[in-house]
Amino acid sequence: FALLDGARRKACITALSPAARSAGVDLGCTAPLAIARCPHLVILVPDASSEAEASAALLSVAFTLSPAVEDTGPGLCTIDLAGRPVGQHASALHEAVRRLADLGLPATAGLAATPLLALYAAREAASVKVVESPRAFLDRLPITAAEPAPELLPVLAGWGVRTLGDLTVLPKVEVARRLGPPGLELWERAAGQTCRPIRRTYPALTFTAGLDFEHEIETLEPLVFVLRRCLDRLAADLSVAGLSATDLNLELRLSDESRHRHHLRLPEPTGQADILFRTLF
Repeated sequence: FALLDGARRKACITALSPAARSAGVDLGCTAPLAIARCPHLVILVPDASSEAEASAALLSVAFTLSPAVEDTGPGLCTIDLAGRPVGQHASALHEAVRRLADLGLPATAGLAATPLLALYAAREAASVKVVESPRAFLDRLPITAAEPAPELLPVLAGWGVRTLGDLTVLPKVEVARRLGPPGLELWERAAGQTCRPIRRTYPALTFTAGLDFEHEIETLEPLVFVLRRCLDRLAADLSVAGLSATDLNLELRLSDESRHRHHLRLPEPTGQADILFRTLF
């Protein structure tokens, strides 16, 4: 599999699976070159509306855990759980992962003392991973977990460095002297010494959800499924904000470029997804 970014002036591969990489496909390849190298390659195109909806759902669930949330990157957020009792941290993350799964978003979570360690843990987790012994956890991770600069990889391989532990047993000063600032930053990331405050994101003040479809929806069942997912996410947003909805506006863009709009006045204010759903149908 490979992801083709057609928004650029020259469409090229921006992400790919390990199998595609092993077949000779590289980041930056054009689609014809990628297919020539791997005839069985499946090329996917980003869906901006689906990505935006997924990001909104992730943040919505994150805000149920804490008001201190950072929108760290695509598909990734960092949460400060300091306001919760320590004994509730792991169970809260398990519940968040479950809620995201209910929204159709497979997710993992990491719980650790710093954002960097939590990120490493989330990437290693099958569901939720708690880092209780940072040194033991870091030592066994592959060196790629610390995201070394590509030009450093051959040097590290020549040194026999395969894991973060392999790197951190080397003197920090010597690594910095031989590899320069990139090597110093890599050593500190490998040792888990990088710490930072989170850059807080704030909940949305408007409550909207929507998706674009590659193909037309011709029957009611798939439309009902999608609308239910959108309403579940909107209900979560309303809950975080401590608000209820009094109205719903539904807009459907049709294949002939026309739009169907419908305004619904709710019998009473509510933030419950079941009631919002029954109002539509």
